[in-house]
Amino acid sequence: MKDITTPAPPEEMRRLVQRCLENAAHVNYRQLTEYAHITADPQDPQDPHKRLEASLRLGELCIEVLQQNDEHHSEAFSWWSDLMAAHAETFLSLYRADMDAALQLQPVDSWDSFPLFQMLNNFLRLDLHLCNGPFHRHLQDLFVPLVVRYIDLMESSIAQSIHRGFEQETWQPVKSLTHTLASVPLPRVPGLTLPSFPAWMGPLCENTLPGFNPPDAV
Repeated sequence: MKDITTPAPPEEMRRLVQRCLENAAHVNYRQLTEYAHITADPQDPQDPHKRLEASLRLGELCIEVLQQNDEHHSEAFSWWSDLMAAHAETFLSLYRADMDAALQLQPVDSWDSFPLFQMLNNFLRLDLHLCNGPFHRHLQDLFVPLVVRYIDLMESSIAQSIHRGFEQETWQPVKSLTHTLASVPLPRVPGLTLPSFPAWMGPLCENTLPGFNPPDAV
């Protein structure tokens, strides 16, 4: 038995805290699944829609637990912030197994799982320690095909909308509008004298306005 008055070496204390946090991750996740009444067995046959709903609900609870950990324990573990990040990754790795099992049951052409990606990605990308971590990279790799297909469909939909808009446009030559300009009264400007041009200089433009006579050349 060690003397309690002698401080433990830093590395030994670090290993002890690491083991405690790893055990806490497993205990917390087991209690969380029991609280949510979710079966963790991936071989359990269930309706794909119900499995996805359960995974979404469990993901919300996991985010709440991690947020509470950061709120209540981040200051106490400020010396071992990397251990807290490892604890969060261990916790998320347990959720990953249930999430993957639920996603494997979903139809290939279904968009129902997209809200799950949005919820998890919005949380992870704002976390300094979890952004681009192991679970975040796995989530990105898992949903890359779905996100690419979503972007392609949005691009195609926008292009079709623009094309349909052009088809409904009515085009009218600009020259035909000049025939109606002769009936439009032009404002009179007091004291304005139009310039005259030498005879050798031709008109600057063709007169296309009926009823309008330019000034005679000098």
